[in-house]
Parts: sequence; C-alpha cells; structure tokens
Amino acid sequence: SIIIVFKTVSNDVGKYQEKMTEFVSLEEKALTVFTLPETASNEQILNALNNDGIKNWEKCLALVTEVQTYDLPDDIQERNKALKNYCEMRIECYQLIYKAITENTDQYRPMIDSCNVRIERLIKSLQ
Repeated sequence: SIIIVFKTVSNDVGKYQEKMTEFVSLEEKALTVFTLPETASNEQILNALNNDGIKNWEKCLALVTEVQTYDLPDDIQERNKALKNYCEMRIECYQLIYKAITENTDQYRPMIDSCNVRIERLIKSLQ
C-alpha cells in the first residue's frame, strides 16, 4: 500500500507540474499588457487588460483552484495558496486600472499602487 500511496502522490505531482507549465504560459500572456507601446490607445490598453489580462488571470486562478484538490506535499499546497492570492491580486489590480482608464481618473492610483506593492512582496516571498 505504500507503493500505491507513493504512486498516487507522484502522479499528482506530475499533473501539478503540467498545470504549472500551463500557468506560466497564461501568466506570460496576461502580463503582455505591460509591454504595449507607449503610443497604444486607451481602447487597445482596455482590450489587452480585459482579453489578455483578466481572462488569463482567471484561467490561472482556475488552474490553481484545480491543483488544490491534488494530493501534494504541504510546501506545494502552501505555495498554491500564495499563487491563488497572487492571481486574485492581479485581477484586482487589472480591474482597477481598467476602471481608472474608463472613468478617466487618477482616484484609483493609491489602490493600484498598494496592490502592486502587495504583488511585489508576494513574488519575493515565492522566490
């Protein structure tokens, strides 16, 4: 029975690694909004925020939620909690940027800055 348990765990770890490869790909797509040229129109930025950004962060969040059901070591489970938090913060930040652009206001700047600081802290803690 030890072999079966080990096989199950290693199988979930393999599935987890596949999902994390997919996560990285989605994350890269979601972050492309920050590589838009400075000449990009508000419409192009909004489109990128929504279609490349928020939608891919939501897919990342779904992946992390899915792998939380896997039988994984505690350290990986803890990392997943942090990744879930990371995705939620990214979505929040993108939504705030979207609102700031559509409402043509700087009133969300402190919340966006705060969100970015929390994201940076979390990224550092994951390294």
